[in-house]
Amino acid sequence: MGLARVLVVEDEPELRRAYRRALTQAGYAVGEASSCADGELALRDCRPWAAVVLDLKLGDGDGSSLLPAIRKLRPTPGVAVISGHADAEIALDLHHSGILLLPKPVKAQLLLSALASLVSNSGAPPFLESFAEAMRLSPREREVLRLAYLRRTSAEIARELGCAPATVGSHWQRIFHKCGCRSQRDVFALLAQSSHEVVLDG
Repeated sequence: MGLARVLVVEDEPELRRAYRRALTQAGYAVGEASSCADGELALRDCRPWAAVVLDLKLGDGDGSSLLPAIRKLRPTPGVAVISGHADAEIALDLHHSGILLLPKPVKAQLLLSALASLVSNSGAPPFLESFAEAMRLSPREREVLRLAYLRRTSAEIARELGCAPATVGSHWQRIFHKCGCRSQRDVFALLAQSSHEVVLDG
């Protein structure tokens, strides 16, 4: 079995080189694209991509224009969007599409953690644990939050945790109280906001 292939779509040469260096050292096979047009060509490669690292603001357009083509691939690669311009609303939209959002610039270790999560299909971002720690969530509450982030329904969470749906609801009520929120949407908006406020260097 070959190395997991990661496509980096980024128009800044220095960042592209830095991502390639970190990912190559971590054992990934890296492809590069510097524009939407180059990204479209790379996505047509017959060999599967395990993940795509995508910048939103590219010289020839919005990187999100590549998402429909990415979703059509089989197997579908995981996607990590690295952006310094995404607000909480955009972050929520990305989350509901199963896409990780990382603030730009991003530390190599955070990028590698995100890629490991995507390639293993766990999908849970590395900052979720930090958020749960800051909100003092219990281990069970953290698991409910993690599974909900992975778009599990309350019924599915209950089956996975071996408890009643009402118990999952009780966990959510405690999460709401600790986060100062009234709904799951509010919790994920707060999560998106807190992750985007983290200042990262290169």
